[in-house]
Amino acid sequence: MLRALGILVIVLVVAAVFLWRTMMPPAPLAVPARGAVLENVTVVQPGVGRYPAQRIVVEGGRIAELGPASLAAASSEAAADDLSGAFALPGLIDMHVHFPPDTGLRQGEIFAFLFLLHGVTSVRDAADVDGTSSRPVRDGVREGRFPGPRSFACGPLVDGPEPRWPHTIVARDAAEGEAAVDRVAAEGWDCVKAYGSLTPEALEGIHRAADRHG
Repeated sequence: MLRALGILVIVLVVAAVFLWRTMMPPAPLAVPARGAVLENVTVVQPGVGRYPAQRIVVEGGRIAELGPASLAAASSEAAADDLSGAFALPGLIDMHVHFPPDTGLRQGEIFAFLFLLHGVTSVRDAADVDGTSSRPVRDGVREGRFPGPRSFACGPLVDGPEPRWPHTIVARDAAEGEAAVDRVAAEGWDCVKAYGSLTPEALEGIHRAADRHG
């Protein structure tokens, strides 16, 4: 009986360790070196036209050279990628996104990478509905801990006396509307998300405080 119990305990421990290792999130995505040479790419200038067979040299965080592939100089710091048939255009901007809550699985990092994969280089995070989703992604990208789009985050919602979401600042009148904007600004957020049940008086206070904060 004791031997069987001991074997059972060992099996359970091994199973628990295996399950724990299986459930561990992957390592953070590495931020690649900033610099590249894109050869033979078609450059799209929205509303103007397309320019085939172009060479783009990226150094650090800026485009250092852009011109016909046969005339532009090669970069000594980055290897050229032949992208015949590919297109380059200004980064897309998504003005209304919500990142997932921070559950410990680092889903926000995956969402951030998927934006880049689809050409979105800037987003407005319209609200942090539970208080855990916006800051980890915005600050993680800004600090270079993982790749993602520039994120302009509104932080908590600002709503009327019966808010729909838990992470909400309640503003019932103009004074509370101004105080809500002051709090959003003090917490370091980039914008204000005014929600659906605000009164005209509260909206007036929000507008007045937003003008004051610039």
